[in-house]
Amino acid sequence: MNPISFVLLIGITFLVILWLRSLPKRKRLTAIVTIILALGALVIVLMAITGRLPWIAALVAGLLPFTRHLLPFLLKALPFLNIWNKQRNEKHNREGGQKRTGPNTQYSRQQVREAYDILGLKPGCSKDEIIAAHRRLMQKNHPDRGGSDYLAAKINQAKDTLLND
Repeated sequence: MNPISFVLLIGITFLVILWLRSLPKRKRLTAIVTIILALGALVIVLMAITGRLPWIAALVAGLLPFTRHLLPFLLKALPFLNIWNKQRNEKHNREGGQKRTGPNTQYSRQQVREAYDILGLKPGCSKDEIIAAHRRLMQKNHPDRGGSDYLAAKINQAKDTLLND
């Protein structure tokens, strides 16, 4: 490396450090990551131009920074994978697979009876008792605490049924 290039490199590094210090702390990490990605891309391009990197490796390496943006697009383009619709599936499971049109939806007697059984309540209990029973059961059966997704969905469905009935 010749002396002029070395001095130029030190000068640019100094300016980048000054610029980073002038940024708010929460934006520094984003700026550092962006700089690292840009330098990595520059190194890959230079290696590909000089013939030190096969063109296919350069293509793959060049696309890596864009995978964060391409992955959701690819998942939407491939609906048969059914990964992108995770939120819809979770909501569907939480509702027990039944579609409801609003809070005034009528429930069958069997659904109401089952909801009372799940929460361990007797018909005619108050709203506060329903909420307290739901909270007690969810503390024991929540998926984040080792409980079952199915049981949590049934408990939530039972609470919704009784509060909306």
